[in-house]
Amino acid sequence: MCDLLVDESFRVTVLVHPADAAAEEADLQPMLRHRAHTVGSDGIFTDGLLHPRGYGSFARFVGTLVRQGVLPLEEAIRHATGTPAGRFGLRDRGLIRPGFAADVVLFDPDALADRATYEDGAVLADGVRDVFVNGVRVLEDGRPTGETPGLGLRRGVNC
Repeated sequence: MCDLLVDESFRVTVLVHPADAAAEEADLQPMLRHRAHTVGSDGIFTDGLLHPRGYGSFARFVGTLVRQGVLPLEEAIRHATGTPAGRFGLRDRGLIRPGFAADVVLFDPDALADRATYEDGAVLADGVRDVFVNGVRVLEDGRPTGETPGLGLRRGVNC
């Protein structure tokens, strides 16, 4: 473990021993509760398939951890919005404030659940009703609108 940290110049964010999945989950909870924790996704296409994290990470994080009592809803949302936006220097994102990009998800916290699988990675999460990106509705009543107002984002710059 020490060699890995040195080899990676301490850029390793999590080390998990794979021995016991149940213990793993319990061991992660203190980290998930920490104020500096952020949630993200590395879901990618592999062999022509979309990894389920591409569509399911945030619904799984917010829905599951809130229902399990690991985090209150407001805190889970902060871990997925304001904290990462701040860490990446996205000055007009992550919070609902005048002048900020209107990136908003309307969802039922009791129904929020990821449904993407390895066989079909492009399945929208349950419980999500409407999504706005840059103030434009991209999901209405659970169905895509066809609008694509998103931007590539870099530290402090919308490109």
